[in-house]
Amino acid sequence: MSIDEVISAAYRYGSSRRFESEERSDKRMSTLRTAIEQRVAEAVAREREECAKVCDALNFVDTGTSPIGTRASNRHCAAAIRARGTT
Repeated sequence: MSIDEVISAAYRYGSSRRFESEERSDKRMSTLRTAIEQRVAEAVAREREECAKVCDALNFVDTGTSPIGTRASNRHCAAAIRARGTT
């Protein structure tokens, strides 16, 4: 969903509060809420994936202190970030 669609839904909701029935206004509020929630969820998912890509790309120096190894730690970090979107 584009930001323009969210803005349009907000405008329609604002107009409906003045000129339409309460029932119709409530439906527009529900549509607006859904649009905002969807837009935020999409933005969070994009940011989560960018963070996971950083973990994937990290090249830590193996100090021997990680019990599962440095490369495995990077993969674990990326997998943990991606998994946060599924719960």
